Amino acid sequence: AERAASQDAVTTYRRKAMIIAARSAYAAEAEASYAHIPLFETFVNFQLMTGARRSEALSMTWDRIDFDNQTAFIPESKNGRPRKLPLRKDLIKLLKRLPRTGPHVFPFSLDSLRKAWGRICEVAGLVGADDLHIHDLRHEAISRVADAGAKLPGGFSLVDLQAFSGHRDTRMLLRYTHLCTPSL
Repeated sequence: AERAASQDAVTTYRRKAMIIAARSAYAAEAEASYAHIPLFETFVNFQLMTGARRSEALSMTWDRIDFDNQTAFIPESKNGRPRKLPLRKDLIKLLKRLPRTGPHVFPFSLDSLRKAWGRICEVAGLVGADDLHIHDLRHEAISRVADAGAKLPGGFSLVDLQAFSGHRDTRMLLRYTHLCTPSL
């Protein structure tokens, strides 16, 4: 509710202040009611911050993470082309905390991810008609980038969003165009 209310804030500073205040207010309750699993926390944040496809995240290996340049390299994506994902500093911190027990950053199978995701959603009350799917994290990431770009002076184009998302055809991005309208 606070995040929705923050969208009506007059300034970006006020909007961010409202979100920070809400996080502070609910942090103790959240900390007391969940089991912290760094691997899944990092996976969810990786998805939300990079917009990577599930298969791209699960196949990500440590040798493709460039901590100095804050990028993750995908040699071949769904569209058949390589791409680099930008990594935010807070995501870099999460990645550095993970143990390196093998070549993969996220060393779990698709089946174990699905089961863990089901448990995560169940605990969060995100089951039933409003099921949250792993792919929704990618959609949310692309929506956030489109929304952020629309708020920048001059914004950025649908082609910029295409580069971030890794879509081969801009037609696949039509569901996000309403977020880009001010800059288009």
